[in-house]
Amino acid sequence: MNIVYLDFRPFSHFVRNGFRQRAGRILYHLIRSDRVARLVYVWWNEDSFSSSQDELPSDVEYKEMILHEARRAPLPFARRLGLVGGWVDKPRIQKAVAACRELSGSYWVWATDPRLAVPARELANRLNGKLCVDLIDNFAVRFEGAQEKLFRKAYEDTSRLADKIVANTPEMQSYLNIPDTKFKCVLNGVDWQVFHNGIHLREPSDITNIPRPRVGFVGTLTSLNDINLLNVVAKEIPECSVVVVGPIREEDKPLDPRIHSLGMKSYIEVPSYISSFDICISVYRKHPAVLYIDSQKIKEYLAAGKLVVSSHSSNISPESAYVSVANNVDEFVCMVRDAIEKTADASLRDRISLSVADQDWQKRISEILDFLEEDNA
Repeated sequence: MNIVYLDFRPFSHFVRNGFRQRAGRILYHLIRSDRVARLVYVWWNEDSFSSSQDELPSDVEYKEMILHEARRAPLPFARRLGLVGGWVDKPRIQKAVAACRELSGSYWVWATDPRLAVPARELANRLNGKLCVDLIDNFAVRFEGAQEKLFRKAYEDTSRLADKIVANTPEMQSYLNIPDTKFKCVLNGVDWQVFHNGIHLREPSDITNIPRPRVGFVGTLTSLNDINLLNVVAKEIPECSVVVVGPIREEDKPLDPRIHSLGMKSYIEVPSYISSFDICISVYRKHPAVLYIDSQKIKEYLAAGKLVVSSHSSNISPESAYVSVANNVDEFVCMVRDAIEKTADASLRDRISLSVADQDWQKRISEILDFLEEDNA
């Protein structure tokens, strides 16, 4: 099987960000999978999707950068990854098709954004291949106005044009009324061994002097997060240190000055930070979009052996035996205190970590490839 991976971000985006989050982890593991003969990355370069033209390298620079990163990383990129630059006009579409047709075997075009359903379908048709779209969250219920209309139309296109649809939550099937034969829920995974072994990593220098117990949050703080919960914990439990690892996009709601904000870290650094926490928290506010979120971070917390306290609005996956869900602010504070006390049990870490050992990303990739291969059975 050949995978033609279509995304509106340049491949350098994934390299720079360590293939973090769902789209990046799936790309990373598809490239490494023995079941994928070759993966061709097609960068859909269109002004409406690009954050800055200054960040868009030329085709030549792009290819050289990819191969350079391949030589630096212990991945078989150079041999197994074909690359086509951004294509908008007809000649570039023909260039993409020509590059893909050099491969033998069946083709699956894999798109990561519903707004790409139309060009992805065109590419699949020209290759006599099939289209699978991975629906990550639900952006039609996150936005309002023009953005909401844009995504609703994109989801309608996806439901109509895709041969297969994968989503990170089962709720997307009913939202789009997708038949069972066309839909599969594949929850987010975790690189279990990486986070399980985080305990053996050296503690980061910028956290060493932060007093314990440490209550940690990893991720980007956006409008969907309840920053008030972080501030309340810092105020009501002054004996603990609240630590945030990640950027803050909700600048209108500042963090309490007692919170230690360490900023953005690379994906390979995250396990050492989570390992340095005593417990972890997930703080989503009540919003319709949260129903469609499957928290990858919660799985990473658990793989690292950390108890988790979550707001009631989070969409908790089945592996939640070690996740305490609070219905209100007072419960959240009490559960944080209780979780901190439980960390005295040294044997707890391995039990927590093993609870998500079967959620590894490699298993998730196998689920995806099995789903795509059903048509060939």
